[in-house]
Amino acid sequence: MTRLILGPLIGGLASNRANLWGRTDGPATLHAWIGTNPDLSDAQLAGSSLPLSPENGYAGVAPVGELLPDARYHYALTLTDSPPLPQAGAYPGFTTFPPAESADLSPSPLALASVQRIRTAAGSSPRWTRRGSVSRSASC
Repeated sequence: MTRLILGPLIGGLASNRANLWGRTDGPATLHAWIGTNPDLSDAQLAGSSLPLSPENGYAGVAPVGELLPDARYHYALTLTDSPPLPQAGAYPGFTTFPPAESADLSPSPLALASVQRIRTAAGSSPRWTRRGSVSRSASC
């Protein structure tokens, strides 16, 4: 019987989509289940992978679309088209990004302060000379 041996892993996360990646130990198709309840009692089949085969290392991705921005989802990968069983603990989860028009893409003051500290701690910057040797210049 084929088993999931790696995953699920989240990739390609955006405001309205995500990819669930997985690897099995034999031929299979990945089925992505998404829900808002941590136990996945509301799980809906949201996507499926192409068939996994030796040519792709039994690895694949199940793309999931039509997600709401800035929303919390829980997920599972199965190898059948039957929903996962609700469990006592929470299934793994992710939060989609906010809508692009509401995203603040400016650098945070903390990030800018960190860069300044790195520059100060490093002192002068190295200058490359011939044959890969490094010389330091205080004029930087």
